[in-house]
Amino acid sequence: MTNSLSIQLLILSCIALISCGKSDNQPTSPNSSAPMEASIPDEPVIEDSSLSRIVNLEQPVNRKWWHDSIVYQIWPRSFYDADGDGNGDFVGMTQKIPYLTDLGVTAVWLTPIFESPSYHGYDTINFYSVEKDYGTDAEFDVFLQQTEKAGIKVILDLVINHISDRHPWFIKSVNKEPGFEDFFVWSKTMPSNYGSAWSDVPNPKQVWHYNDKRKEFYYSVFGASQPDLNLRNPIVVAEIKKIASFWLAKGVDGFRLDAVRYFIEEGGIPLQADTKSNHEFLVDFSSYVKAQNPNAYLIGEAFTDNTLVATYFNNGKGIDAAFDFDFASRQAKQRTCAQRSRAHKPTDATVPPTQPSRSVHNHPPPARKSTANATTCKRM
Repeated sequence: MTNSLSIQLLILSCIALISCGKSDNQPTSPNSSAPMEASIPDEPVIEDSSLSRIVNLEQPVNRKWWHDSIVYQIWPRSFYDADGDGNGDFVGMTQKIPYLTDLGVTAVWLTPIFESPSYHGYDTINFYSVEKDYGTDAEFDVFLQQTEKAGIKVILDLVINHISDRHPWFIKSVNKEPGFEDFFVWSKTMPSNYGSAWSDVPNPKQVWHYNDKRKEFYYSVFGASQPDLNLRNPIVVAEIKKIASFWLAKGVDGFRLDAVRYFIEEGGIPLQADTKSNHEFLVDFSSYVKAQNPNAYLIGEAFTDNTLVATYFNNGKGIDAAFDFDFASRQAKQRTCAQRSRAHKPTDATVPPTQPSRSVHNHPPPARKSTANATTCKRM
């Protein structure tokens, strides 16, 4: 890559690429040749000089393990089913460590492994217990031990913007149990001028949901079943830090922070995302994590343009990296090697030198009509 310190996210997503049926065969990836479609004109390269006001691009590089890592994303449910019950599991993940090392993988990112009522796990009901479909706490501990022996770092998906409405915290907050009254964002009336956190169209009903028992509305960006935690509440923040400490002590090497743009809202549109309070929270959380383990890695999911993404590094005080969605979007639009090469270069000028976390996709891409005349590009 142009930037030798770029972390390369090799997202061979289990969501799309790996079957969860029990098999003695190694998981394989589909044909990597991208089929051709109608030609697309070259896109102009846009220089953004405003970024010099956001982040110091000349800051010295303190080399860390993630700067040249190859990270493999694992959705445990679909990765490898060792016991034949239809769900991928920790035992299967442990069995496939040699396969990962053969690929050259040096770190794995696990989508949520905590106990959850959903198939995807992004609505936790217990941060201290693993999803039973995947196995036991002891089996996960074995996985951690074996990855450490293999020299593979483990990054956990940590969802702290919201939890499940079945989590004991929410149930206690609904009942106004002492100490839990303000664990979530409540309002006696429906606030106005709110909408989807990634939209500028007012529609308060999208994010404010009425609870019949408490007789109040609660804020929830991702639907009624996933209420947002009140990260302004120091008691809640202390609980989140305790969770991070627990897993770091177990031996995990970092966290992927889901939905970082929406942690703390400061009002209705446009104050539901990318707020000052949001950045302050991440600086504090990062400082806490680094105090536990200076080599712990924090990568944020900030699905927006790189001008805004750059603010989340806060000149070394915020997160360590963020997904380069601009890169993924540009790559998806290009059809020739020359176009793809040009498409990735602007990213290097819009983020700190230690930041780029490049991936092409971690969801199944749309099916293409033809596989004729596919082109394989040289390494950029």
